[in-house]
Parts: sequence; structure tokens; C-alpha cells
Amino acid sequence: MPFTDINLVGNNGQTPLHLAARSLEIEDKTKENLHDSILYYLLQRKGIKPDVQDDQKRTPLHHAIMRGCVNNAQQLLETKAKLLNVSHGVGF
Repeated sequence: MPFTDINLVGNNGQTPLHLAARSLEIEDKTKENLHDSILYYLLQRKGIKPDVQDDQKRTPLHHAIMRGCVNNAQQLLETKAKLLNVSHGVGF
């Protein structure tokens, strides 16, 4: 069985979910057909961490909002993703 870590951390502490959340191409795909989107696929995976923070303490939801990916942000919010800033103990 191949090793697959859905929350694998890469450059700058980002996971596949961070990358998908901020992708304009995925934003367009999500708009066209939600179920064809890799973001949808990732969010359905057991063990996915929607609130994981990168090295700058940004969650996937932060990335979606910063890039203007409204549909991606909506998908994240529907999975109860949050804008968290743990270093300051504040949720946004």
C-alpha cells in the first residue's frame, strides 16, 4: 500500500489544501462543477485538516480569501474551516 499523507507539508509549511484553496484554476473548476474540483476531493478525505496553518500562521481559508477565490472559500467554510491566529489566541 503506497504512503499517502493528505496533510503532507511542503514549502513554507503549506499542504495540498493550502495550494488548492488559493488556485484560480481550481476556483474556476469549483464554479463549474463542484464535484470535479480537487478542493472538493481533498475536503472529503478522512483526516484532512482544514485549519492547518503554514509557516506564516495562515490557514487554507486565508489563502482562498487573499486570492479572491470566493467559491473555494465557501467550500472551506462549509467544512467549518476557520481563520485562526493561534499565536494571538484570536479567531477571525
